[in-house]
Amino acid sequence: MRLAHITPTAHLESVSSLGDYYLALSHIQDSGYWEFHKREVEKGRTVFLDNGVFETGEPVNFDVTLELLREVKAQAVYAPDLIGNKKATIEGVVKFGQKLKAYLDFANVGVIGVAQGETFSEWTECVMVLLGLPKEYCSHVALPYIPLGLPKNDWLGMMKARIKLCSWITESGLAQRTDKTLMLTGLVNPIEVYLLGDLEYADSSIASICGSKGVVFNEVVGVEKPHEPLDFNVTYNEVQLKNVMENVRIMHKLKDRADMEFID
Repeated sequence: MRLAHITPTAHLESVSSLGDYYLALSHIQDSGYWEFHKREVEKGRTVFLDNGVFETGEPVNFDVTLELLREVKAQAVYAPDLIGNKKATIEGVVKFGQKLKAYLDFANVGVIGVAQGETFSEWTECVMVLLGLPKEYCSHVALPYIPLGLPKNDWLGMMKARIKLCSWITESGLAQRTDKTLMLTGLVNPIEVYLLGDLEYADSSIASICGSKGVVFNEVVGVEKPHEPLDFNVTYNEVQLKNVMENVRIMHKLKDRADMEFID
């Protein structure tokens, strides 16, 4: 699994750069933020562009997405999704993929579809539809941060639901048969890095949010993520930053352990 660490803009260099790739959040209006990600792409690093749905409730305008893709040259972009709505999400992915690929300069940009649904059955149906779409319209399939209509503070329920879906994908043979990239949007608990380690990508702000609140991870017991969004405009003090970086270290240790067991 490759990890992306979402953090306040003041700590992109010290925290986000420790990840395996970057998730650039399209709703952020800060020229320095975009210059940073542009430079990282030029260095050969991987950047995925988010659609802004989780942070703002609705996807960023398509024209804004095109502008950001041209500026940063991100390797993949999240198609619009509607939390809990299978039908609207599938339609949104197809429409977005068709519109994006009408531009020749985006022919090699991956499109990430997020599986949505109100029930486990709808969820699995959405996964199968997204996996069956032409790869040019949907090259990556992601498991959602808030699955099955669960409230944002039901961390245990969300983790169990995602583990169940991931197990179904593996046991059904879909993971072995598809040539698409399977990934995770967000982490509700750092232990997911280990439990869902056969997914290829995962992004999260959990290291920063917990570390800034004095919560430091360990390798055995998971922690509950504080029920609040990340403040992108804050600057951490020395103790907070030390906690955040220790959380990042633990997450990568869990990732490395999962990678070794997955290879075995």
